[in-house]
Amino acid sequence: MVIASPAEPQRIGEVAGRLVQKAFGSGLFIFADADVKFDQPQVEVVFDRDKLRSQGVELSQAGADLSALLGGNYVNRFSIQGRSDKVIPQVKREERLTPDQLPQMYITGSDDRLVPLSTFASLRTTTEPRELKKFQQLNAVRVQGVIPPPVSLDQALSVLENEARASLPEGFTIDYAGQSRQLRTEGGRFLGNRVRVEAGQIPPLDLVQAEAEVAQRRENLVRARTIADDAEDGLRRPIVDPADASFWRVRLDPVEEPTVVGALPDIDAAVASALDRRYDIARAGQDLENARTTVAFLDNQRLPDVRLETSYRGNGLGGTQFLRGGGFPGPITGTRSRGLGDALGQVFTSDYPTWSFGLTASYPLGRSYEAANYARADVERRQAAQRIASLRVQAAETVRRAGRQVHSTAERVQAARATATLARERLVSEQRRFEVGLSTTFLVTQAQRDLLEAEVNLLQTTLEYESALVSFEAVQEAPPPGPSDASVASGSSRAGGIVLLPPATPRGLFRPGTGGAF
Repeated sequence: MVIASPAEPQRIGEVAGRLVQKAFGSGLFIFADADVKFDQPQVEVVFDRDKLRSQGVELSQAGADLSALLGGNYVNRFSIQGRSDKVIPQVKREERLTPDQLPQMYITGSDDRLVPLSTFASLRTTTEPRELKKFQQLNAVRVQGVIPPPVSLDQALSVLENEARASLPEGFTIDYAGQSRQLRTEGGRFLGNRVRVEAGQIPPLDLVQAEAEVAQRRENLVRARTIADDAEDGLRRPIVDPADASFWRVRLDPVEEPTVVGALPDIDAAVASALDRRYDIARAGQDLENARTTVAFLDNQRLPDVRLETSYRGNGLGGTQFLRGGGFPGPITGTRSRGLGDALGQVFTSDYPTWSFGLTASYPLGRSYEAANYARADVERRQAAQRIASLRVQAAETVRRAGRQVHSTAERVQAARATATLARERLVSEQRRFEVGLSTTFLVTQAQRDLLEAEVNLLQTTLEYESALVSFEAVQEAPPPGPSDASVASGSSRAGGIVLLPPATPRGLFRPGTGGAF
């Protein structure tokens, strides 16, 4: 049973607690409990405004600093290895494990001075519910229980209904969920049909059909509950911390309505944007520029090698020099001593100069290694250019296909919504005809089944529209994953694509007899 009200959740929890006590007092329940517990500790940071002013700290700055330290919100993105990751400022986990660590944090004050949080704030501990339930857009608490085999679900619900009517304050209403809702809707119609059969208003066949429909819907309810639980477990893993003790007990109640179909995207503009933003095309462009540089370098290596070499060398002499007179060799007339400074001075004069000049020219004969490298690099350049053209065509085709998928799913959503509306109108009309005796239970249940199928189809097409929108945005940034996608980073090929040749080996300039490149 569901207790709903616009009142505060704590007030609804108190009313539900009293109803649980009444359920135990009736003796019909083995176990009863409410699904909202106010047992979640919560710490509030209370600021003293007078102390804030005395420390020169703005309240907005204190809130912004605490949000950056503890919030975990991302402030930007950065790109690494072709992937976009979030920048999330936050203190280390071991420094924010307990509330006692909060006062040790520092807040920016006047003149960028750091002030401890404990200087102007205190902590207040309260308890809050782990989750807030909603039912029909109202705050709600579910009262659940286990009954022994001799007690029927109708008897247990009747006890709770009587207690609720007698004790619920003004503005509180009761409703049903799960098996209770199925019993109160289909079971009530079944009992009404039995009365009509006994009175001779409808044939027994309609009663049998109603009984079969009730049994079939109970089976479908069990299957749907199992599927919902499996889907909830799959959704719980990416959004709930597995280290939390209540990991498997947390209930996930979807409250967000499906997105309404808005303006359809412009496919031509999306194609132009994708050709400028796709990282695989940008990377292929960089590969083409590298190939062009390699071709220009290897083309230069095919030219004749002409080298001009000149050199000049100066000499200086030191020590004792013998001075001679006329004639050769002539008599020694004296000596002169030259030191290290004189020898160094002669190096920069023209006393003992030495000149050399040389010109060498070389030209390869026949097919040279440089010409083979140039031909190979030119083939790689043309392949890189063809790969860019192929990627651009592939990107345009992918974006156009994704855009058409968005358009088609949007039209399907509109058609499914119209079908659901008509099915709902048909059900209302069939129920009115049944009330005045112009229809049968079979036709009413058939209209209900058609409405259910229409609503499920509307939800499915809406999910497909959301998925198409995500895919449409994704293919404008990167190629879709799959075995048919060409990997630019690894240079892999696919059927009908361009096969890259292995890079030329070895690379560089070689001097004869050295065996090394530079």
